[in-house]
Amino acid sequence: MKRTREMLTIRHETRTDHPAVGELNFVAFGCRMDEANVAIFKRNLPSFDPDLSLVAVHDGRVVGHALFNPQTIRLMDQDVRVTNLAPVAVHPDFQKQGIGRQLIRAGHEIAREKGYLLDMLLGHTTYYPKLGYLVNAFGASSVTVNVGDIPANADADMVIAAPLPTDVPALVALWEHAEARVDFSVRPLDTILEWVSPNPMVSAFVYHREDHVVGYARLKGAWGERPASVICFIAADESAARGMAAHLARVSGLSTLDLPLHPYSSGAAAFGELPVANAWEAAMVIPYTEAGAELIEAYYRAGAIDQRATGRTMWGTAFDV
Repeated sequence: MKRTREMLTIRHETRTDHPAVGELNFVAFGCRMDEANVAIFKRNLPSFDPDLSLVAVHDGRVVGHALFNPQTIRLMDQDVRVTNLAPVAVHPDFQKQGIGRQLIRAGHEIAREKGYLLDMLLGHTTYYPKLGYLVNAFGASSVTVNVGDIPANADADMVIAAPLPTDVPALVALWEHAEARVDFSVRPLDTILEWVSPNPMVSAFVYHREDHVVGYARLKGAWGERPASVICFIAADESAARGMAAHLARVSGLSTLDLPLHPYSSGAAAFGELPVANAWEAAMVIPYTEAGAELIEAYYRAGAIDQRATGRTMWGTAFDV
């Protein structure tokens, strides 16, 4: 039977929807829990806005879900209020009927009314551009370091520990110092949830020197045939970056480290060559407002004439799941 738009209701998610939304995300993504866990984790962040978590209901059944997570990014040297669409899911029995499109457009309208300038996401490169998203908005940036080139005792004067709630102000200040020049860098929230991973395979480290926080990193352990990887690396300066790398090399057992530094990050020149930033086609953005459109146009224009390196996002701990 063809299900028309008139049979569908788009509304805000409520607490009673949570079990159905979790099951929906599980089924829609091939019976895996990753996206369901992302939604669960994001609901516990202080930035969560229930107005921006939408469900599509058909005959009393939740058949679609879209979560727009509010965040602040750095773009063209200013703070910009944006949303990040993730996850968005439609039950397999109801796919290819325009439900995802309706959810996304409804979320865009709410976000626009709330004053957000942009939405950003990683997504399918043929689907989202049909909704107005622009590809190659940001991407990845890293530098490959030969462990043999790192002084083994570079971290000798560091105190290294797991993050604590009392570290949060210093960690936010570290991000401000080290990453605020990087386009699409997400400003962290004042909560320990931003710094401790929900994934038991991910270890987080805070690096101290003389009672000052000089670094933070997250290391994802080896799993199956996948080697360990550094998924977040924030250093106050080049000396801190080298000390952090020495520690990560030792605990990971890796012979080379791919560190997610950006050319504009503090400590970017610690290993000789500058990091290389590359745009991903799947990294997309859509402006909500005229001001957002002007900002994005200026960003793309600066990149096109090599005046500005491609932006890079180090995704928050919600995406470690």
